[in-house]
Amino acid sequence: MSRRKAQPPMQRRMAAPPEKPRPMRPTLSLEPLAAWIVTRPRLTRILLVTAFSLAVVLLAFPIVDNVYINLFFNEATRILPSLVSAGLGAVMYMVGWRLIIGTRGETPAVQPLVLAYCLFGLIVIILVVILVLQGYSIATAELTA
Repeated sequence: MSRRKAQPPMQRRMAAPPEKPRPMRPTLSLEPLAAWIVTRPRLTRILLVTAFSLAVVLLAFPIVDNVYINLFFNEATRILPSLVSAGLGAVMYMVGWRLIIGTRGETPAVQPLVLAYCLFGLIVIILVVILVLQGYSIATAELTA
């Protein structure tokens, strides 16, 4: 039987020199904003997700219609653009439900995807407003000409 050397006690081991504290740099943390979003009342979060989903449908509708009419038009499949637009809105709603609303009695986790979802939703709403204003200016320009 071989004998092992006894290990030195923990007090005798050499400790690494303590690290110097690094100066704290100010960082922009968006986590409080995500926490603020997911802690709003449930009805507010549902309305927010609904607005984002409706905006996706409003933005996708003219694009899908244009592509369908110019490239794929067929009398038998004329409902297809509506189904695609509604499907995109439903996907946006389901993702928002999972990220922001959660199940009853649950507070969703604060995560960066919450902010990404809200940023995407805000961008879509801005694009919809731009499309509405552009359509309004075109409509009024034709009336005055």
